[in-house]
Amino acid sequence: MRHTTRLLLAIGKIKGMGVKTLAQISESDISHITDAGDLLSYVHSEGFLLKRKNIKELKLDAINNALNMVDATLESCEKNGIQVISVFDRDIYPERFRRLEDYPPYFFAKGNIECLKKEGIAVIGTRKPSDIGRRLGSWIAELFTENGFTVISGLAVGSDTCGHIGCLNKHGETIAVLPSPIENVYPAENKKLLGQILDNGGCAISEYPAGAFMSKSNFVARDRPQSGLAVGVTVIETGVTGGTWHAVNTGFKLGIPVAFLGYSDSHYLAFENARGNRLGIEEKGGYPIYDSDTAKVFMSLSRKGTGNDLSKSHIKEQTTLF
Repeated sequence: MRHTTRLLLAIGKIKGMGVKTLAQISESDISHITDAGDLLSYVHSEGFLLKRKNIKELKLDAINNALNMVDATLESCEKNGIQVISVFDRDIYPERFRRLEDYPPYFFAKGNIECLKKEGIAVIGTRKPSDIGRRLGSWIAELFTENGFTVISGLAVGSDTCGHIGCLNKHGETIAVLPSPIENVYPAENKKLLGQILDNGGCAISEYPAGAFMSKSNFVARDRPQSGLAVGVTVIETGVTGGTWHAVNTGFKLGIPVAFLGYSDSHYLAFENARGNRLGIEEKGGYPIYDSDTAKVFMSLSRKGTGNDLSKSHIKEQTTLF
């Protein structure tokens, strides 16, 4: 691991340091730093860091504590086979992340990190899909896998699980983006599933080190890298509100194709957690997937990097829905 990555992690331990602030630090800015005293001098000299009121009052003890916490994190990572990847690791840091306004300055990874560079589609949705949503979620993930995509999801119960399992059914590589430290899998009931993902050439990533506090904001933040890694986003089922929309909106903002499985009117009436799909298709400009033909068009658009505005010209009048 790079010496500068250790320093970046240590700066991230200082109160008030968010991802946007850390993104302003270049490797050349800190490459000269050799000890805690140098690091303290650096944070006291950088204007964008000094905007934080607590920085001026920062003492050497606080810097030493930050470095000690980072070293404990790195020790845990080595023990558990986890890699620490920062923006300074240009050969392995996923370039797609850099499209994000608030891209991760560093993250933790376990498994086959090579799959992070491959074309992947995020398969996401409600934690409480209908029975048909579960079947179609696995089906669409299988189809993406058969066509050479990785499947990216968040390891949550429900739709995420369907996406991961569908990919595994076709012996594909799937990426789990966790809202928790990799050492402390959340949800615990999917710990076995994560093991299967890693055993089959997939990868787990997280922005959170061992021992990090779990909060509701982690789930919102987790949706960002899911879309950031992807060339396209597909929603199995979602309500008109909910966490899925964070990943959806990120996809729209990035200009990558965003698709929703399309269902019958009777399905939308029966299942509240699917009504967001109709909203996404009819009002938000999402691409509708009704069958394997429309799914293949979506995959083509994803490979080309063509957004949803252009994709509308590829949709023929549809009379049969799921």
